[in-house]
Formats: sequence, C-alpha cells, structure tokens
Amino acid sequence: MRRLFYALLSVALLWSCGGSGEKGDVQPKNDFKKAMRKDGNVEVNLKNPGYERTVYLRYYDPDKFDYVTIDSVKASTHFALGCDSVKEGVYALFIDNTLLSNLYNDDEDSFSFEVEADGYAGTSSVKGNRTTKYIAEYNKLTKPYFERFKQINNRYNSALDGGYAITPEDTVRLCNELETQTRDELTKMSLDFMKKHEGEFVELYVSAVTEPACNRNDPEYLKTALENYWNHVYIENPKITMFPVVKERVGTYISVLSGKPEDDANKIINAFLDKCESNPRMFRLVTEYMSKVFGDKSQPVKQHFIYVNVLECIIASDNYTDLEKEPYRYKLSLARNHLPGTPVASMDLKAPNGMRYDPTKQPKKWQVYFFFDPDCSNCGEAVKLMNSSDCVRSYEHDGELQIYAIYVGKSEEEWRKIIAKPEYNNGRWINLWDDKGVILKDNIYDLGALPMIYLIDRNKKVSVKDIPPYDICNQLWHKGKEFGENLDE
Repeated sequence: MRRLFYALLSVALLWSCGGSGEKGDVQPKNDFKKAMRKDGNVEVNLKNPGYERTVYLRYYDPDKFDYVTIDSVKASTHFALGCDSVKEGVYALFIDNTLLSNLYNDDEDSFSFEVEADGYAGTSSVKGNRTTKYIAEYNKLTKPYFERFKQINNRYNSALDGGYAITPEDTVRLCNELETQTRDELTKMSLDFMKKHEGEFVELYVSAVTEPACNRNDPEYLKTALENYWNHVYIENPKITMFPVVKERVGTYISVLSGKPEDDANKIINAFLDKCESNPRMFRLVTEYMSKVFGDKSQPVKQHFIYVNVLECIIASDNYTDLEKEPYRYKLSLARNHLPGTPVASMDLKAPNGMRYDPTKQPKKWQVYFFFDPDCSNCGEAVKLMNSSDCVRSYEHDGELQIYAIYVGKSEEEWRKIIAKPEYNNGRWINLWDDKGVILKDNIYDLGALPMIYLIDRNKKVSVKDIPPYDICNQLWHKGKEFGENLDE
C-alpha cells in the first residue's frame, strides 16, 4: 500500500521530467545575432557548460506525445537557440539528455525567453512571458510540500530498518497521518492557485500536477484514489496534453490500476475513458499508452483483461479512423484467443524420441505451456525462475503440475541443443517441438511475444494467460481453490 501511495505521489514530483526526443544534428552557431530569429528565441547564460556538450531546444508535440528537436548548439557560457515556426505549448531546453528547463509558450505567434542555468547542477531560472512567471511561482510554493514528503518517506524507511526507538507500527501510523495532512494542504493550495488564475494557461499546468487528497486509513483507499485521480484535471481541454507530465501521470495511473481485480479495474478504466472521449488527444494518449504497456509482453505488467478491454474501447471509439483501427482489430483477435475459461486447442507436436505428442490429451493435472525459441531474450530468465522455485518443484514432485517446454523455432538441431541443457533436461519437464510450425502460422495460441506461458487447469481450460514465471505458484493456489483443492499441502 505504501508503494502504491508513492506511485500516485510521484506524478506531482515529476512535473519537470523530460521525454526523450531524437537528437537533431548539432549546428554550432558562432554568430549570436544570426541565431536570433524573429519568430522565437531562447537566450541562455550557462554556468559549467561542460566539455563537448550540446544544448537542444525541443518542442513537446501533443500529437506525438514526445519531444521533437527544433534547434541545437554547442554548449558555451552564452548562446542562443531559435525557432522559425512557433507553436503554442511546451518547449524544453536540454543539455545532452538532461532537462535544464521547461519553457511555456502561450502565444502562438512568438516567444522570447532568457535562461540562467547551471549545466552540472541542472538548476535554472527563466524570464519570459506571464505564464512562465506564474508557473515558477507555483513551483516555488509547492517545493516545501515535496521536501516534507521526502522527510516523511525517510522517517518511514528508517522505522522499517529499525532506526527509531519507537515501534515501526507507531512510526508508520504517524507518517500516514502526516502524509494525509500534507496532501490535504497541497491540494487546497493548488486549487486556490487554480481559482486565482482561472481561465489562464497556468491553470491547466497546475491541474495536470494536482492530485486529490485521500484518506489512506480508508480500507477502500486505493479504489477511492483511483476513482478520484483525475478529478482536478481538465481532461476535456485539448491543451492538457501539451504538458509532458500528463503522459507521466497516465503511466503512474496505469501501473497502480493494474493491481486491481478485473471487475474493479475495468469499471474504473471505462469510467476514465468515457471522460476522455470528448478530448481526442487525451483519449489517444491514454489508449495508445495502455495498448503499448499491456500489449508488450516484455513489460512487467501482465493484466490481459485490461488489454482486451482497451482494444475494445479503441475499436468502438470515434477518435480513431477505420483505417487506424485495423491493426487494433488484428491485435484484439489475437488477444481474444484462448482467454481464461476457454478450452485449450489440441497440438500435434514432436517429442525428442520422434513420437507425436499432444499435451491436451494427457491425464487431468495442472499444466504449464511454456512457449519459447532461442532468439527470445527473456526465455532464459523464465527458465531459471521456474527451475529455482521450490514451490514449483513441490507441485511437480507431488504430481499436481506438469510443465511443457514447447519450442516454436525452425531448427531441430537448435532445439536438440537447447533441450540437452540441464535446465531443460531436468527429469521433470516434457520438451516438445512444433516441427510443422502451425502454432505461429495459424495463430493457434496467442504468442504475441516470447516467452508466453499459459496455466491450464485440470479440465484443460485456460486458467491464466500470459502468466509471469514468478507467479505460477501463487496462481496455482488461488485457482486451485476454485476446484476445492488445497494445493499447499
């Protein structure tokens, strides 16, 4: 619970974090006057520029949700960067890949900023338009609150490490109270600031970093926090996606949301996406981010039901054209393949002795289908985790579980070389090869990216799809209870 609270808090702390745009070509500008352009310019006085470092002026493109390099120059103590075509939104000054300063342009025709910065310390102060002045004022006002959060966190960690005479429980309780109080004060101050600058561009910025206060002693704290997470954000305003922090905030929201049960998570997601529908940019940011995170099998988040739900929302939305929906329709067809509760498809596989083998025809016990190939970068780690788990070995030894290592590559020589290794040839696993290549070709199983691990129940139905190797025992226990089993004995 503690970590999840800080995940929620981290978005506000990330207000100045930059994205990673592609570096443009370095264009040294020795003539300062020539570099000053009438449309937009940034004049920089830089302490400690460093050797052979480059400074970039980048624009945060609200349609690409990332930075685009506008201009660049070799770092020196005094230089200027310019922009021929000025847009409304956030410009950022980077030294190499380190963000020096965000520059907020609320005038679509032109901008002019003066920046005093330290290239090593990463500190900066900016003189520019009224918006920049107000945002700097807000950041100064909020700084003490974030310092207080750091101190509370340090006390909490010290208590857990035995660094205090009082009991850790008392320290944790006190820290929780201090955090709730600090969050209340910070939220009130932020809302007052927004009210003071109502109708101005700075109001959008403050709304992007402001989170509602929630009572963490509430048993339903996490659910309440998720439901209210966007209360103070002007989601319906297209300009809200101009701020990089919004993408960061979406990421934190998704990471916390992924820990909720299926019914609660889908209910919260659908309510949130309904709010975003009126703002195409926000809707696309959220759904594209979700699709990437939950659809990328290399990600640590494994919530397949959320992935399916998001794909369905994308296809049903008017914020994507029919042509744009095509790849998502294909992804959805794969994602719906072998959903939990559906019967497994039979397989015609080759065993090391040359005989044909179908795991689905074997006696009724729990099964793991571990699909892999030699080019899979994460397969080795998955094998190591399954082999080193005493819990998994216990289920195997008791005859409750059978792991099938199913090779979906093309080379029999490579397969035999792999299964000769001790971690595969361990006397417990059954090694098989899809020598006909039909699993991938005909999408018999949704492999997406490898490794792909399915947990199959005693009735030969999918229990869990795309299960992390470290979660097999946990899922065996919880899913086994549905069969009236006590698998830990």
